Amino acid sequence: MRKNARPHPKKDCAVLILAAGKSSRMGQDKAGLPFGKHTVVEHLIALYKKAGLHAITVISGDNTPALEALDLDARILPNPAAEKGMFSSVQRGFEALSPETQAFFVHPVDIPLVSCPTLLALMHAMETHPHKKAFIPVFQGEGGHPPLLRAELIPGLLAFSGKGGLRKFLETSDVLEIPCPDAGILKDMDTPEAYRRLCPVQRLSDSPCPPSGRSAHPSPIP
Repeated sequence: MRKNARPHPKKDCAVLILAAGKSSRMGQDKAGLPFGKHTVVEHLIALYKKAGLHAITVISGDNTPALEALDLDARILPNPAAEKGMFSSVQRGFEALSPETQAFFVHPVDIPLVSCPTLLALMHAMETHPHKKAFIPVFQGEGGHPPLLRAELIPGLLAFSGKGGLRKFLETSDVLEIPCPDAGILKDMDTPEAYRRLCPVQRLSDSPCPPSGRSAHPSPIP
């Protein structure tokens, strides 16, 4: 096996990157901010492709023209109801899912430091726990992003009012928490100060994915 082999493509697992927010506290669009050699949204797209996922949709808002100008290697789906909040972007994203989709990640664009092994750990958990409906990464007892949800949750998500967001919906779902040694699942960049803190960390934490065929599940936190 080649040392740099990638995970096998996951054709039945999709990704929704939520990038329709106003970025009012940041003062400029977070998706298009420089992050390493690319923009934040390009960094996330590349992350998921390293994990073998290619059905990626970016849910956009007023930033749609700017995202289209980036010529992203992903579908861009505008959310005309973006002012209703992030949950409306989750619901909008379902329109991008193919009938073959069995599960999907929900990833806010302002949480860019998630590692590739964490994504693989969530997918591994989904394969080994077929009766669970949702999988959440946990670092030192605190749940973070991105959740991985089975497609069978979609009818309930569409019927949900959105009050309390996705976190509230998952309180009544069959969730499995996955301990991961990845503080990046908790680190967001809502402000210029937070963004400046994360940029140096990004250069140190560009974790490669384990070669295909190796265990992708990180060691649990003690």
